[in-house]
Amino acid sequence: MTKDEVIRMAREVKGAARQSATDGSLWLLSESHLEAFAALVRDYLLSTEIHSCHADCQRFACVQTRRAVEAEREAIAQMVEDAPPLAEFVKNDKGGCMVCGFTPKLAAAAIRARGEKK
Repeated sequence: MTKDEVIRMAREVKGAARQSATDGSLWLLSESHLEAFAALVRDYLLSTEIHSCHADCQRFACVQTRRAVEAEREAIAQMVEDAPPLAEFVKNDKGGCMVCGFTPKLAAAAIRARGEKK
């Protein structure tokens, strides 16, 4: 949402304009003006598919976003899993790096676990 869109919505609720020492304008909004303004902002956000929802929301944008996130998570986990094997002399007992401790199979499992529902 741009600054101009917010200003347009504020003007739309017809608050009382007053002079301000800083930029020449000051808007006074009653509680009903603020409620009307909040409703305009909410309607705008809903119309652009941005909203606060739950993990199983079936709105098209939410479903597509979840699918994209799941596909990206799996691609990253697969990339980590498919990393070239370490030389034997630097492997730890879990198949990871003896120096830094990074273990591809464990990392891939942790990445996939982030997508599991609790």
